[in-house]
Amino acid sequence: MEPNEVMYCDECSEPSEPSSTQTESTSRSKPVIIGLYGVPGAGKTFWLDKLGKVLSKDDFAFYDGSDVIAVVTPGGLEAFQKLTEEAKTDYRERAISRVKEECCDTRKSAIVAGHFMFWTEGDEGGQFVCTPADLATYTHILYLDVAAETIAEHRMNDDQRSRPSVSVSHLVKWLRFEKRQLRHLCRCHNILFTPVSHPLASVNKLSSLIQDFRTHSEAYNMDLVKQKMDDILATSFTSETVIVLDGDKTLAQEDSGVLFWEQVRANTTEGGNVMKALFSSPLGYSYTAFRQATLLYEEAVGEEDFEACCQAVSSMINMHRDIVNLLHLVRGARHVRAVVVTCGLRSVWEKVLQREGLSRTVKVIGGGRLLQVLQMCSVFG
Repeated sequence: MEPNEVMYCDECSEPSEPSSTQTESTSRSKPVIIGLYGVPGAGKTFWLDKLGKVLSKDDFAFYDGSDVIAVVTPGGLEAFQKLTEEAKTDYRERAISRVKEECCDTRKSAIVAGHFMFWTEGDEGGQFVCTPADLATYTHILYLDVAAETIAEHRMNDDQRSRPSVSVSHLVKWLRFEKRQLRHLCRCHNILFTPVSHPLASVNKLSSLIQDFRTHSEAYNMDLVKQKMDDILATSFTSETVIVLDGDKTLAQEDSGVLFWEQVRANTTEGGNVMKALFSSPLGYSYTAFRQATLLYEEAVGEEDFEACCQAVSSMINMHRDIVNLLHLVRGARHVRAVVVTCGLRSVWEKVLQREGLSRTVKVIGGGRLLQVLQMCSVFG
């Protein structure tokens, strides 16, 4: 049986911070604080150390959550372990508040290795240690989605700390529960969430992802879109009119996002319509929701498989013939340009336009994979 003892909130029926902190906005004055989560033995300390060697100390601060708790608790971790659960929660919240205050003072982003819950094998439910202050503070959470067999081996061979023996079957259940809970919680608290597994599990790819977390904002995104539009229009000095079109449900009846997820559904844990589940969550049709969509594309497939899926999806899309005819007329007019601006998949629509012989004259600004940020521009309406 999986744990069912959870704090609830009216908004999302999941753990939530008190209402006094729910008013904290997504203002850009809020520092970027990235939680590095995973079950004990997943490699949080390993990744924290590796990232500390490749990311700039001028831009990032690195924290082991237990170390910060030891600092804020009189008597350190030994004293902390003797406290009541209520007192432990208080000091956990003091610890994350300290991280936030330091980041506000230094203007650095933080990467914090922490725990969501502990779950002793044989117990009906686990013990949640993620606090309301954590959910109010984190802007991103990276979850180490490591194979249960690998975690069991790490725990058994760990000579730095004593860990209780845990079966692979229990770890599978623990991982599945944590990931599902965190994914839902993050959507309730405006936190971007992504599991770290293949193909993201390399220090270069992970550091690139974290760099993007630090720099990307709604304003930055809009600047990218404007720059892309300027680049497109700069290729023609005679344009007097620009026709701007949406992609999905406009150029064609089909929805590229729905078709894409039908292609990769076997590789996802969400099932059903993944984009519908996202946009019907508390995130709604927000900037954060569309940023989360790009992370879902990163999570689902690797670079090559992504392009293969886009190719397959493009072959299923049939553009409306009257629009095709219009765009061919535009192609022959020197004073008119057409641009597709979509929150859908840029790669799909580029391939569809190429098939129709329009790729040289009709350019696309649209969504896709996060690590293609300079090309894809995650547009939202």
